[in-house]
Amino acid sequence: MSRAPLAGYLWIQEYPFKTAGTGDYTYNGMIFAMFGLWDYFQLTGNELAAQLYDGACTTMARYFSLLRNPRWYSYYCQTHRIPAVTYHHHITLWQQLHWQTNSAVFAHQLDLLIEDFPPPGVKAGSVIAIAAGAHTLYKVGTKADGNYDKAQQDKILGTKKVSFAKATQAPIDIRRRIKGAGVWYRIATGAYKGYWIGEAYPKAFLRGEHLPVTYRAPRTLTVAANTSVEAIKFGTNGTAGTLRTLKYSEAHSLQFDRRSMVNGRSMLRITSEELAGYWIPANQVVTDGR
Repeated sequence: MSRAPLAGYLWIQEYPFKTAGTGDYTYNGMIFAMFGLWDYFQLTGNELAAQLYDGACTTMARYFSLLRNPRWYSYYCQTHRIPAVTYHHHITLWQQLHWQTNSAVFAHQLDLLIEDFPPPGVKAGSVIAIAAGAHTLYKVGTKADGNYDKAQQDKILGTKKVSFAKATQAPIDIRRRIKGAGVWYRIATGAYKGYWIGEAYPKAFLRGEHLPVTYRAPRTLTVAANTSVEAIKFGTNGTAGTLRTLKYSEAHSLQFDRRSMVNGRSMLRITSEELAGYWIPANQVVTDGR
């Protein structure tokens, strides 16, 4: 896709250049201006405000692939193409766009931003399950709190091979994507304090529900024909209370209203009557909005 947005799309420039119609094409600045148009329309019913908002939404959906930086922070603007940790709040902006428009396109793009670089915070007392067997732990160059340090670039400083005779667990204080790698957890206390371990269900995963995202308009997933898919209803302690295997002779659609990391996997909560309350792994189905 060309970086030059000169195809008749509406842009609102936070930092316009001297030449008319040009600027940095800053994403968050444009979206906040869109929120102003939304508010103005809600207050006045002004049709021009509605048209401008609609046109700007079309632009954001069309040029999302230039904002997105797969498996890392999203870009601040089109002109400079700088990934900026403080501007990955694009997640919350895209959630608001979804809520305002009920568009599955914005919901799917929101999912991608969360997968690229999920918010790193975890609840106090969070614990990961670690399966029996061999694991590799890592020391990583980060800030003291475990967040990304531009000077150290998530450099691997050391490794430790460990093996557990039986399944165990460990407290963690942060979960985040490591540059050039996957999503990892930092162990908070004990003999391995400060070491990181990669998220990989069922070998190492965060217990319980994490990073819930609720969709205000029902969304649709599709189970491919003749494909087996897990449907899980979790018990009160976060373990699987009921497990069903779904398989349909033809492609089958179900509605869902929530996405979360549940026991280390991205899961979708089903609302369709026959499976209401069950969760399906997101990587086993195709969701709408693509």
